[in-house]
Amino acid sequence: MEQSTSFSLLFQKLIDSLQLQDRERLAHIFRQYPNHSLENSLHFLEAKQDVYDLAGLDAMATSLTHGGKLNEGRDFASACLIWGVTLWSSGIQMPEKDLEYYLGNSSYLIQKALLDAGQFQLAIAQYESMAGSNLPGWNKQAFVSTHLQAAENYLESNNSDYAQNILDNVDESLVLPAALILYDRLKNKLKLLKTKTFQSHAEVESYKRSQKLEDLKRMLSSFKTVMKGYEDLTDMHSIEKLIELHEGKGDISDAELIELTQKISAKTLEAQAFMAGVDNAETPQSKRHQLTEQTAFFHDEKLGHDRELLQACLLDLDKHYKWFLKNSLHSDLAFVAYCQYICHNRLESYQEAADALDKVYFHLEKQRSSIQNIHERAGVFGQYPALFGVMAFTNYMSKNTLRLFHRIEASKGRNLQDRLLETTGKQEEIGDPDKLKDRLLPFLKANNAHYLTILVDLNQSYSILLTKQGRFFASAMGASEEVLEDWSKSNYACPSTWRASISGFFRPSRIDIPLELGKFINPIEYAIEEGCMEMGDHVVYSPDGILNLFSLQFAKLKSGEALIERFSVSKIHSGFQLLNLLEKEPQDLDEILAVTCTADQDIPEKIEAFEKIPRYLLPQEEGVGEEEEVSIKNVIDVLLPNKLYHFSTHGVFPKPVAQADHLQLNPYHNSGLLLMANGEKPKLDVSFNYHKGDNLLSPKVLSESKIDMTGSHVSMQACVSGRSAEGYGGDALGLEWAFFYCGAKSMVSASWDIDIHWSNRLFQKFYNNWIHKKNSIREAHRLAVIEIKKEAPDNPFPSEYYWAGLSLIGDFR
Repeated sequence: MEQSTSFSLLFQKLIDSLQLQDRERLAHIFRQYPNHSLENSLHFLEAKQDVYDLAGLDAMATSLTHGGKLNEGRDFASACLIWGVTLWSSGIQMPEKDLEYYLGNSSYLIQKALLDAGQFQLAIAQYESMAGSNLPGWNKQAFVSTHLQAAENYLESNNSDYAQNILDNVDESLVLPAALILYDRLKNKLKLLKTKTFQSHAEVESYKRSQKLEDLKRMLSSFKTVMKGYEDLTDMHSIEKLIELHEGKGDISDAELIELTQKISAKTLEAQAFMAGVDNAETPQSKRHQLTEQTAFFHDEKLGHDRELLQACLLDLDKHYKWFLKNSLHSDLAFVAYCQYICHNRLESYQEAADALDKVYFHLEKQRSSIQNIHERAGVFGQYPALFGVMAFTNYMSKNTLRLFHRIEASKGRNLQDRLLETTGKQEEIGDPDKLKDRLLPFLKANNAHYLTILVDLNQSYSILLTKQGRFFASAMGASEEVLEDWSKSNYACPSTWRASISGFFRPSRIDIPLELGKFINPIEYAIEEGCMEMGDHVVYSPDGILNLFSLQFAKLKSGEALIERFSVSKIHSGFQLLNLLEKEPQDLDEILAVTCTADQDIPEKIEAFEKIPRYLLPQEEGVGEEEEVSIKNVIDVLLPNKLYHFSTHGVFPKPVAQADHLQLNPYHNSGLLLMANGEKPKLDVSFNYHKGDNLLSPKVLSESKIDMTGSHVSMQACVSGRSAEGYGGDALGLEWAFFYCGAKSMVSASWDIDIHWSNRLFQKFYNNWIHKKNSIREAHRLAVIEIKKEAPDNPFPSEYYWAGLSLIGDFR
């Protein structure tokens, strides 16, 4: 086995003494490194047998490593490993299980020492060298802790795929109680880190809650086994109390959680120090404990905002940052930086707070890019769920509009961005996230377009406009996530609900939704005032989170006009997606295909209405409107590049229903277009379990179909086909996302349950403007909307219901 570390003087002395069988010299070396196991180690040497020499080296290595003497511990462990391999390769007889144990434990200690010292690459090189040496016991229980510690080294060096591979090959039944806590921690960290893009926030949070309780129970069981006879050194009571709190109803307060975890941490460190017999104040575990202890006051309502305490804390944090930087512990550096942000933010030093958050952001970006499967990257930013909101706040408050723009963009469409890079053969490209403005600007200028990007946070929303001249205009006037959620519960995303009666003695006044949505486009007002925007320019906007349910094309300007009356309007998932589309030269569409499918319950008049636009598009086509072959398989077979597709079908999007599970509420699984199955029309389902049948062309079906729709346009004359919900990875999951994932360049989709007759009128005008009059798609859409707006009634619903339900998405040229 090759040595991947340089030989230290201590290591060389140990090996020389072993080769000479000079145990007196070995004993002299041992005495120079006092620890709790020294006497036992010396007794082992007195036996004057090879196996007991290994036992002495192993005991010294264990105490020194766990006591924070990392270099010395690693030297003793390396000597034990190398001497054990030497004896084995020389054919010297000794008990097989003893040899396997000492090789396994010494290799584990080397991995741990290198991990704690931040020398991850050295640890990985050592592990890979051992893996290629066919060591005795490598696939047995003796080496399980080595594999787990190596997985942690891979994880810390941003090689989570390798860490996952190691963990997948560990037999859980071989994991000893002492290693079970590490095994559980790694398994759950990797599961959360590699959360699937299409998982919902609720699904992931539910897993976290249930798994935390399970982990605590297994931790308690492991401690009871490992610490038998040393119960007074472990705070079993605090662990049991944590389990009680997690099993109880309601949330655990921050104060309770911190108090109990600090007690457990302190007692564990105390036990390690006692059993190792050395001071362990310089170990990463001890530093983490100190850090948590010094920042515990953050959660105190009064002390957490005391300026003197915050300033003193910054000095401590600076020391911690330098220590973790020296030891290359990057995950810890990110946590320290986040704590620095908290201090600076409360001191209202917003520029410094934003700088601290950037350290966290770039660490997570690097970690995320290391995961090869683009669908398993969603959990990386979940480690700091408030990150994008606080980055927006600190950059907005410090008036750093350039960084505000780029950090808002960083929160959006991350999986779709990965997919676009993958399809162009650039999936390994991280790129500079702060170059988007420079790359996008020439295309905005060439197309008289402006880009508005929005981030919706819990208590505030941020909008920033990049004009075609390269200027930024920002505001924080739009409704917060909490307000939007209240609107969503009342279905205010659809104009048909705006006049619904409001009951209750203290009933609130009616909300003017177009006026309120107008606050999100305030930067456009500023740009108009500065002369940066002209009538007929184009506005591309990228909503965020729950705002995806609300169309901004009818948002009111101060003039009282709807946004689309002054400008053509389109929607996009992110600036990167917009750039990707605009970088490609537009291609002519070479064929029109129309798909019609009504429901089993539809009456003849409705069936005829569904067939109107397909017949308009394909007047000479035989069989238009016949539905015998409109199955998912047959439709997928004809989804190809550079086509124009028009779907006249029923569309569905998850609704809250009693006892709904995560799949039922997740649009990736349970939204889409209803098609035929087994020769039968779909049935409208009040229980909303479409994902369990064979009629739903869902985002899941589309994204897993491996179809290529590059350059195609998709029109969805289907209710709620333009709705989406944010997945755990930040992508707006729905049909738009799915068709973009498959390569489509543009779409027209429905924001609510549209009226079939008014949508027929709008689509007919749209296609006439686009196909026959040869207008650009953005102008064709705007003209059609304005024409319908002039004709639309204001009863029984507000006129927006009839003219504003169909939005343009994607390439607007």
